[in-house]
Amino acid sequence: MYEATIVIFLLICIAVVALILVQQGKGAGMGASFGAGASNTVFGSVGSGNFLTRSTWILIIAFFGIVTSCSDFLDRTNPNEPDNVTFWVNEDQLENALPPCYEALQKDYLVNWTESTAETVMWGNITSGLSKVSGGKHSYTDGFPFTTYWTGAYSYIYRCNNFLDNYNKAQVAQSKKDVYAAEVKTIRALMYFYLTTFWGDVPWVGEVIQPEDAYIERTPREKVIDQLVEDLKWAAERMPEERYTGDKLGRLDRWGALAILARIALQNERWELAAKTSEYIIENSPYGLYEYEKLFHHEGDVENDPKNIEAIVYSLFVPEIRTQSLPNETCCPTDYIRLNPTKSLVDAYLCTDGKPAKTGLEYYKKTGVQTSSLYKSPEEHYVDYFQNRDPRMKMTLYAPGDKWPGGDDGDPDADKANETFNLPRFASLQNNNRVGANSRTGFYLKKYNDIDLAGSSVGGHGNLNVIRFAEILLIYAEATFELQGKKLTQTQIDYS
Repeated sequence: MYEATIVIFLLICIAVVALILVQQGKGAGMGASFGAGASNTVFGSVGSGNFLTRSTWILIIAFFGIVTSCSDFLDRTNPNEPDNVTFWVNEDQLENALPPCYEALQKDYLVNWTESTAETVMWGNITSGLSKVSGGKHSYTDGFPFTTYWTGAYSYIYRCNNFLDNYNKAQVAQSKKDVYAAEVKTIRALMYFYLTTFWGDVPWVGEVIQPEDAYIERTPREKVIDQLVEDLKWAAERMPEERYTGDKLGRLDRWGALAILARIALQNERWELAAKTSEYIIENSPYGLYEYEKLFHHEGDVENDPKNIEAIVYSLFVPEIRTQSLPNETCCPTDYIRLNPTKSLVDAYLCTDGKPAKTGLEYYKKTGVQTSSLYKSPEEHYVDYFQNRDPRMKMTLYAPGDKWPGGDDGDPDADKANETFNLPRFASLQNNNRVGANSRTGFYLKKYNDIDLAGSSVGGHGNLNVIRFAEILLIYAEATFELQGKKLTQTQIDYS
């Protein structure tokens, strides 16, 4: 009935317009309507004009009749379009409402916002806001990236709030629908964690609000964190202990909520909560360590290798929906790369004897630091950076001798693609051409890169890790270290 009325209404509108245009043509233009040739005007009274005029008036009367008598009917929501009145009915609808919330776990927020604004990575475009942040030059007059991420985070918070405001309408057992709400509260908590980490005090919006109510004062950070702790505890109590498999891969379980709780507690110096939560995960969860080299590549994704029990919270790759372009941004055969590892990251890797190669940024203003005798300083050759270092360094960065996806590297031949990596490429030293991966820092990420996809338009297929079991071990160690007056026993070190 709804569709039929709309169709009739539209047909009447079209017919009225058509009849007026036909009569306009017969009357030689609207100007003639008020001129001497009145007998041939739109509202003339001779010939076929009488029929057309009567038809026009009949349709106009029908038009206004429908508008005035059926206004309530026409204002009704289309039953074929989902809305908050008709949508929240069954479990299928609850499940279908989850993906828009999970879209918060996207590359822009998990990599660009976090890693690209840190001191360990430099964005390839030196005028970009991302580069300004990591370089300490971002000011209040610069919009991107922070205005973008502020707005984006709150847009996902809105999606989560819309879910939480409506999910209880579903005719589903409370225990079942609470599981969905727990996932959404966990995602919302992660967005608020990012916001409070960068801005401190931020407006707490716990429900859908109207535009006129959007200008509200910031909530003290401590109060926001209190709410997140409460939400995550509520969520963890209602979520399953078992890891999701099959078509539910990528969904958050109890351990995901607790892992985010442990991270938030640590970053906000709530040491006891961080230590207890991380220890509980270590002792009771089905998660553990996995092969580090595979963690950031497609072959190691949980859907491809069931042995990967390290990824607790991750963004599942979904073709054409949740994708990423990291193979091209980390190392591809043309143009400047976007994600450039910095010397700060290189210096952070210890030598194989457990001592630092150099007193890098993390040792600023610290005295009595003993560096490793295994490291050759000053370096004479590029390969020296990689000698006798933590094995994870070569799993994270391209080192001389590695199979190479970056086209021409920095060797003397400036226009010939290399199969193996020898030296970093700098445009100013390579005729300023773009036939290879031009670096800003002299280092390249192997992490996130895929040799088979670098340089293609396909994009990356890998999942993006949000929290791994390894982070839980480190949270336990750091929180315990702080609780015990900055001391750890050897047993505690081995445990973590």
